[in-house]
Amino acid sequence: MTQNAWGGGIFNSLILCTLAIITPLIVWILKSGKWKTIYNNIKLSKIKGKYKEVKEKIRKHQRIKIEDERAAFIVFRDIVKDKKLYLNQKLSRDYYAELMGVDKNRFARILYNNSHTNLKGFLNTMRLEYSVILMKENPNEQLKVIATRSGIKSLSTFYRLFKEKYGMSPNDFKTRL
Repeated sequence: MTQNAWGGGIFNSLILCTLAIITPLIVWILKSGKWKTIYNNIKLSKIKGKYKEVKEKIRKHQRIKIEDERAAFIVFRDIVKDKKLYLNQKLSRDYYAELMGVDKNRFARILYNNSHTNLKGFLNTMRLEYSVILMKENPNEQLKVIATRSGIKSLSTFYRLFKEKYGMSPNDFKTRL
């Protein structure tokens, strides 16, 4: 048996052992869909440094740079979600643009580039996600109350938006809880 420059049999054994360990892990990641989470975590970790910097700029009402737009969106999204600003229908696009630290036209572009929808669609998505939380926490609550507490005044609008997003009516969703 001949040996190559890498030690022959030992090197080959190490490679085979490594592949035996890594291959099932890769298969599991691909089959389980965990790769999306891993990919998103890598993307988020790349902007994590910018996140704190942009968050501080937004807090101080300073302008943000073009290369910081993704981080600005994430900070904005987190603020809107944490403070439940989506429940206040009186807040304007100007208010949200100021919150992000950009003018209203740039705000609309950043929002669309990162959420693939306009402000109304973005807020309605958050409202619907909140309505699901409310339904799970209060399964006996009437849907009109859930809709109103979610920031959607009209029950028919609530039904339409819910069906568009989740592919079923709110009633069907509640019965599956």
